[in-house]
Amino acid sequence: MKASHNAMVFAALLPCPQFLCRKSWRGILESRVLHKCLDIVCRPLKITASIGRMMADPAGYSRFCFTPLAAYIVDNPEAQMLAGVGAKDSAFTTAMYKQFGDAFPHPPRTASVTLAQLRALAQEAPDPWDMPVYVDKSKEHRLNGVPNPFWRDWPLSDPSMFLTPKPLHQWHKQCWDHDIMWCRHVLGDAELDFRYSVLQPRLGSRHFAEGISLLKQVTGREHRDIQRYLVGCIAGAAPPPFVSCVRALIDFRYLAQAPVIDDTIIVRLEACLKEFHEKKQRILDLGARRGKGKKKTIDNWYIPKLELMQSIPRKIRQMAAPIQWTADVTERSHIAFVKTPFRHSNRRDFDPQICCALDRVEKCHLFSLATSLSEALAGVPDDHDSEEDDDDTNSVDTSDTDSPDPSNVCDDFNKSRRPCPDYWNLISKGKHPGRIFATATTAFRLNFRPSHMRMTINEVSRLFSLPDLVPALQHYVHHCQNPDLFVPVIGGRRRNAQAQRQLPFTCIEIWPCVRIQTRSPYSSTGVVEPQNIQAQPPSPSWPYGRRDTVLVITDPTIPWPMRGIDGHVIAELHLIFRPLIESTTPLSMPYLTYASRFDFVSQPVSVNTGTGRHYSPDLNTGMYVVKKATRSDGSRMGDIIPLSQIRMPVHLIPRFGATADGCLNPQNSLACSTEFYVNKYVDKDAFAVIF
Repeated sequence: MKASHNAMVFAALLPCPQFLCRKSWRGILESRVLHKCLDIVCRPLKITASIGRMMADPAGYSRFCFTPLAAYIVDNPEAQMLAGVGAKDSAFTTAMYKQFGDAFPHPPRTASVTLAQLRALAQEAPDPWDMPVYVDKSKEHRLNGVPNPFWRDWPLSDPSMFLTPKPLHQWHKQCWDHDIMWCRHVLGDAELDFRYSVLQPRLGSRHFAEGISLLKQVTGREHRDIQRYLVGCIAGAAPPPFVSCVRALIDFRYLAQAPVIDDTIIVRLEACLKEFHEKKQRILDLGARRGKGKKKTIDNWYIPKLELMQSIPRKIRQMAAPIQWTADVTERSHIAFVKTPFRHSNRRDFDPQICCALDRVEKCHLFSLATSLSEALAGVPDDHDSEEDDDDTNSVDTSDTDSPDPSNVCDDFNKSRRPCPDYWNLISKGKHPGRIFATATTAFRLNFRPSHMRMTINEVSRLFSLPDLVPALQHYVHHCQNPDLFVPVIGGRRRNAQAQRQLPFTCIEIWPCVRIQTRSPYSSTGVVEPQNIQAQPPSPSWPYGRRDTVLVITDPTIPWPMRGIDGHVIAELHLIFRPLIESTTPLSMPYLTYASRFDFVSQPVSVNTGTGRHYSPDLNTGMYVVKKATRSDGSRMGDIIPLSQIRMPVHLIPRFGATADGCLNPQNSLACSTEFYVNKYVDKDAFAVIF
């Protein structure tokens, strides 16, 4: 649920008191105030959870409902405060801080366990306001000094159930605070920064041109972007067991973020934790775990967020996929409801001004919704419909249906401000025929006007530095005329060019890029954000050209994505074009590409042998290894294939070895390297397919 959906409202504003007492008691008193406020605010919900109440469902039908506390999304310190436990104990299990590094999950800290401890504490210290005695006794029972937790009389509500995982802080922030620091100590800041800086930029993704060690004010978005390349960047320079530890934790985070989780993924989550705990001693042996001063090494695993990972499989079985419990909406509410109105105030006595501004925004929102519904019921067409620009590759069809429906108006009014375009939907509506086309799994969108309207083949060969473009075209034309050949492939022996027929065309039109959209691996009808794939010629800023890599189909009979990369090859796009053929020519040419192939490098048999896949990934990084395919004369192995044979974009990370080549830069790292890792962490959809 996004903040732009306007589906959440404030229930209450909680006070932030300041106590003039002993410093060690202030946190305890603040916790008591919070629990008391929640006890008051949530009292109607507690009553409804006990006796029930008639309520309207989304369809308007009356239902007899109960309201137990299903989820409370907070970070670890707040979770400890709500659960009533001490600062050195887990809010999810009965583990204390010295047990945070255990390789097994501890029993859950249920409400009955905490309430039993509170009853025992009440017998030893009857007066909660006798602070010296009560606080000392609370520490003995590993409690935080709150005598009456707000959930104590809330039926069917248990902290071990309603406290949910929080991906933003418990996973991504943990990676930044711990995993990244380990890698910096093992590789050194200079080496790690250089490896990040020379990766080829991808449109739509963050490129760390100056590395990552000097980043300031890092947000959750940067945390996720850094994780995309971490494993590939440390491979070769860090010891294999260390790489395996980091990879196991990142695998865990990516698996746990899946929108659909079954028993197979839960087993993989448990296997990732098991692998990390089996090899984590190597991190301590390298002295990679250090304090904030970076000098003193730490020889223990007292990391609360590491212990929280042990509870994730149990939480998934109880509450389904954790990604639904994200705190992004509540984290942003402070900006939308406090910071933005404050900037519009006169900075004096701003509290009433903020409340007044929020009240007016709410009235404007409701007025717009009411007028939209009124127009829909009256059949008034939208005034803001405009002609769609064919050149805009980001355009999305937003036209309403012929018969206005109030439910559609509500959906459109509350939808995201920047909805994800659906190319299959545009095709079904006949938008931009010829420039948008799709296969069963992949959709393609080209600009309405090519960058080069009419160029001869020889001119293109020189511009893109493709000396074998003519033989490749002749080979493809011969393939199209031979019905015995099934799917065009990249490579193989070519017949003598002179023996081929003359090409039925002399000119082609060229596109510098194509937008590719794929189906979600978790849903047959869902789509992912389109990605812009580049295929540009050499230029002063890109001496070798800007060429992205993709996954190309070689065997369409293999089910996708069940078998992953089987029946596919990795290819580098050099050219996107369409032949200009006279209408009298019977040969029909679709959009084509010139692509060069990468071959998979054989790896030792891994634990993935039982998956039925033909190739095995690297044992330490968990990523497939590829190398540039060459012909007998040393030239790159490239050929012509239809654009529709592309399955999805992929990202490659060079195999840097023990020390990265100092001559590399973002413009030549793909051209000057020989072997690469197929980066499965570039996005969660690629991970689901390539994992």
